Amino acid sequence: MPDRKAVPPVAEVAHAPAPLAIFAFVRPLTFEKVLASLARCDDLTCGGRRAGYVFLDGARTDGAHGGDAAKVAAVRELAERFKAERFPSLEIITRARNLGNVPNMRQGISQVLDAHGRIVVVEDDVLVSRHFLQYMDEALDTYRDDLRIWCVNGYRNRLVKVPRRYPHDVYLIPRNGAWGWGTWKDRWDAVDFALSDWPAYRCVPGNLEKVDRAGVDVKRMLDAQHAGQLHAWDVQCTYHIVKNGLWAVEPRLSMTKNIGFGTDGAHCTAENVLVSRAKYYDFTPRLPSPAELQPPPDSLARQFPYMAACPFPVTRIVRKVKRLLWRIGPRNDSPVPM
Repeated sequence: MPDRKAVPPVAEVAHAPAPLAIFAFVRPLTFEKVLASLARCDDLTCGGRRAGYVFLDGARTDGAHGGDAAKVAAVRELAERFKAERFPSLEIITRARNLGNVPNMRQGISQVLDAHGRIVVVEDDVLVSRHFLQYMDEALDTYRDDLRIWCVNGYRNRLVKVPRRYPHDVYLIPRNGAWGWGTWKDRWDAVDFALSDWPAYRCVPGNLEKVDRAGVDVKRMLDAQHAGQLHAWDVQCTYHIVKNGLWAVEPRLSMTKNIGFGTDGAHCTAENVLVSRAKYYDFTPRLPSPAELQPPPDSLARQFPYMAACPFPVTRIVRKVKRLLWRIGPRNDSPVPM
């Protein structure tokens, strides 16, 4: 069956739950944990009104990945069990051939957005909190017509320091988060994934400083993506946000956690202690109205350069101590029974 016919067109209904798209490949161990976390969500199916899709990429046939077929079959079996036990309306779409992570995600996201107008995206290495889908549904409704907002993040970047007196449960950040997120069709369709104007943009005085406000790693990734040395889809979204003066909504407590760092990861192949020991929370953010949700104060905006590269000496010492404590501390990543 052609992939483009896998998702039937469905008219967008006001205040209907956003469709959930799950992207998976050859990681049954992490995928099982992700499905278990989704099974805890209070609004998983919304009484059968939520559309759901699993986009499962096909096995690689280059001879160097002989175990792919068995792993893909194991992932599909988990998805079938999740459909039978928790999510009867779930559509499981297995690619006839290996597309690769970026084409699988871009095609799947576009298909769901073409059908429904908005989307919630979760990958096979992202755990979500109990109220994640409720938060996504409410935020995608609340900020739908606020054209400053490109997306809604579920992950809270741990290196952004929110001022103690900041009054809201969500804030604005000039960077999309790929670890559990949602957006709308018009925002997604506006992105130039080829980065055709990046060489000219980076040469304009002041523009690189704008890019650095989204993270000191963004410029390097954009250069690598444009040169064909990186295969990603999300850094182009951050570039679109920065270039057009847009924002992402982000919760002040993380509602997702990435457990995918390791040899099977597409990009995150090395252990990142700062991420692997992070916590995520079962809390329900109170969303301010679009009129109340303003760009953050300077005290927050100045935190956006991550200080991940060349941090101050004291910061480096503190991080080393924290990493040591996290290494010897207990892990809590066991799956929740489905």
